Amino acid sequence: MVVELGIHYVGDAIDTQLQWSPEDIDGTITTFPKLIAYFFDEVLGHKILYASMMLILVCLYIFQYWHPLDLEKKETNYLNTTLLFIYGLIYGIALAFSFMEGQSAFEYLFICLILLVSTLIQVLRIKEKFTIKIKKYPYSIFFIAINAGVILVLLLYVPQIGNSYPFFPQ
Repeated sequence: MVVELGIHYVGDAIDTQLQWSPEDIDGTITTFPKLIAYFFDEVLGHKILYASMMLILVCLYIFQYWHPLDLEKKETNYLNTTLLFIYGLIYGIALAFSFMEGQSAFEYLFICLILLVSTLIQVLRIKEKFTIKIKKYPYSIFFIAINAGVILVLLLYVPQIGNSYPFFPQ
């Protein structure tokens, strides 16, 4: 994430110094520095940041299976899992808008769909009852809600703004 922030801020500083807008690009050689700055600022920087964020979320999801909650020592209830689902959904909605702003919506629509399907398969594959699994592995419900929130927002918002890559006009 530190690398992404460096790339993004350098590209943003160059963008600011050049004082241009996307409408200024006319295909001549003088616009090449503007295109490079835009690429580092808005495209590459955001994609690296989102990849690292999703990698952290996936690692947390995998980590919980190495350290499940001990149900005899810890009391869990449905309020905790409901709040985890709500928090995950809100976080997923915020991530979806962030993906659209960073021009990564198309890629992360498919990545989150793959993560959601694989998570549901993993959760439903374990032979324990679903409620015991959610109590034992509470991050699963959070992870499912994050990916569901991203997918729902992107699928609902895309028809509103047009079906063009990367789904969000700058």
